[in-house]
Amino acid sequence: MSIDVNNEKLINAGYNNLAIERISEFGKNHHLNANQYSYIIEIMTSSPKLVEQFNYASSHGENYRNSHFIKNLDFTPDDIAVGAIYDADNSTLSINKNELSISTSTKNKFNLIFIVAHETRHALNRDKTLEAKAAIPENLKSQLQSAHGDLNIPFSSYIAWRRKDEAQAQIAGFNAVVSALEKQGIIPTPENIYNSLPEKTASFFIEKEFINNQPTFKFKNGYFPKNAKNTFLDENNLTTLETAAQNYYDIPAPKQGLVLCASTGSKSDYVNIDATLPMTYFLDFDIQKRSKERELDNSQNTRPLYSDKNPLVLPINTVNFKVPKIDNSGYVNLQLEPSLINNNEIRINRNNISQIPYRDDSTNTKGYFQNEACPLNKSDNHVSKTNQFFSPSHSENINHAPSTNALARLENLMNKWDRAISAYESGNEAAIRASNQEMLQNPAVERMKQDAAKLHEQDYAQQQAEYERMQQQQQVQSIGGRTR
Repeated sequence: MSIDVNNEKLINAGYNNLAIERISEFGKNHHLNANQYSYIIEIMTSSPKLVEQFNYASSHGENYRNSHFIKNLDFTPDDIAVGAIYDADNSTLSINKNELSISTSTKNKFNLIFIVAHETRHALNRDKTLEAKAAIPENLKSQLQSAHGDLNIPFSSYIAWRRKDEAQAQIAGFNAVVSALEKQGIIPTPENIYNSLPEKTASFFIEKEFINNQPTFKFKNGYFPKNAKNTFLDENNLTTLETAAQNYYDIPAPKQGLVLCASTGSKSDYVNIDATLPMTYFLDFDIQKRSKERELDNSQNTRPLYSDKNPLVLPINTVNFKVPKIDNSGYVNLQLEPSLINNNEIRINRNNISQIPYRDDSTNTKGYFQNEACPLNKSDNHVSKTNQFFSPSHSENINHAPSTNALARLENLMNKWDRAISAYESGNEAAIRASNQEMLQNPAVERMKQDAAKLHEQDYAQQQAEYERMQQQQQVQSIGGRTR
């Protein structure tokens, strides 16, 4: 299929010139073959809602850093187990190429529509995201300088935005799927929507119950008013947004399972991922404060800034971390876990400090913040992520140089295992097959199989020898118990 034919399809779908330029340029990516690009074209042209949003993201933008919300399409790094990511600083939407290499099943197709629409909505929120990030240090300074400062405020303010951002992205993904179903002439009932998506993604919106052993489907409470006339969610409705946040952003780590550190297999939830940025700023401010105090006290020049007896006291209640609800109906209580925060993107911005002991008074526990706790060097830039299969989101400009070849091999193996685990957690058969194939293609796996076979033979030989010895012993015992 020629580029001209693909462009014609994009034009017929309603894409503007800049959007076509973005998609066509992506088609030249050397990691992309003709079949995969055709699949991308199919995805991008299947949903009028996605066309509408991608058009706007490709041709609009307000922030001085960049003239457009989406300037580039790209692939995620190989060791990132997510469906797609959006980098606000570079205005780049990246797709996991494994999504294009696995079976083009109906569920995979609609899931990819969901993912691309989800990340496109993040792109439309780019300026607000950058503003929210930039406000963190100023909000921290303000509270630290106040006699009655509340450090929960800069943390919760940022997370409140991120919560709303994810809720809007979820609604955009949902609406794109509904739009694609309608284009195919499929009525977007709860059952049809549920059956068009992987169960994990569908369950964010729809409940599946069994009555008399028969499955029934209904939208979760809060998504639609009783007099709803269509199946599109209204992202301007604060109740709808709050519902989306509760059913996605607020899911705790064991169920959310976002890959936090690929080399260790650590997983997290959204709130502990997003809390890392304000915590990093707070660590830097605290280091500066303690450094100035030590300079003013000449008798303490040799005293370390931190010790187990003089730890950092966490400034927030980690057990009941309160965040304002989107619909202004009160607060949602989320749980922060310093260990998860540590393993994500912690940066200790002082060369002579590698770790900071902390005390969490809300749980009466102690621990350490360690610079680069995850063996991957990741940038400070927040990258929105969507991983609807296990299901959003983590990649951050990886520039890791392992100290030894052994470590490099170990990290590579861990990354493969992480992708395999994510695939099996997703329940996506095509992703599982792709992961299995990746493992089996490794020459080391074949050697392991051969070695296992040899060990089995050795064990069998040893067992056989032991059996013959016992038989001989029994024979001897049967004739008097003596040998000569």
